Formats: sequence, C-alpha cells, structure tokens
Amino acid sequence: MNLDFSNKTPIYLQIAEMIRDAILSRGFAEGEPIPSVRRMAVNYNINHQTILKATQMLIEEGLIEKKRGQGMFVKTGAVKKLRKSETGMFVDKEIPAFVSRAKSLDISQTEIIKKIKEQYGK
Repeated sequence: MNLDFSNKTPIYLQIAEMIRDAILSRGFAEGEPIPSVRRMAVNYNINHQTILKATQMLIEEGLIEKKRGQGMFVKTGAVKKLRKSETGMFVDKEIPAFVSRAKSLDISQTEIIKKIKEQYGK
C-alpha cells in the first residue's frame, strides 16, 4: 500500500481507499484485525490522527469495527457491502466515462467488446 503525498486527494481518504481495496481483495479478511493505528502511522510516517480519521470513516460505513482492548476488525459482510457499492459506482460512473472516451477516440463498439472479451480471457 502506497500513499501519494503529491496527490490532491487527502491522505486520510487514500488510507481509507487502501483499506477498502485490501478488504475487497481479501488482504484483510472478514473477522480479522487490520493493522493498529500506531503501526500504520509508523509505517507511513504520518500522524496517528490521520489514520484515526480514515478508520472512523470506515467504521461509519460499516466496514470495520472496534473491539475494546483488541483493535479494529473487518466486519462480517464487509466484502458484500463493498462489492455492491463499488459495482454501482463502476456501472454509473466508470462505464459511461469509458464509453464516452472510446467514442471520442472513434473506437467501435465491436473493437471494445473484442478487447473486453480478451481481457476476461486472461
């Protein structure tokens, strides 16, 4: 997981996105702990308040939970919840942007479908 300090996206949002990605890819399994705030702050050399802001956001989203005296854990059902929200965003924003870009480049629907099938075959 890498942070981009030159990116305009705030660091806490980048951290939250990295944790979401790790949950989706099963890097952090449901029911398992995520690294401690202290550990992440040291690893990324950033203020622990930044990590707390990111994790609080994920708690509010229902993806992780605090267990007193034990740390933070990925909630059961987090993968399903993330897939649902990410699928909606992909379908509503990324596909239309992709199609618009393909049209502006004069790439035919047939070419696009062929390339998508090739990618799915890999």
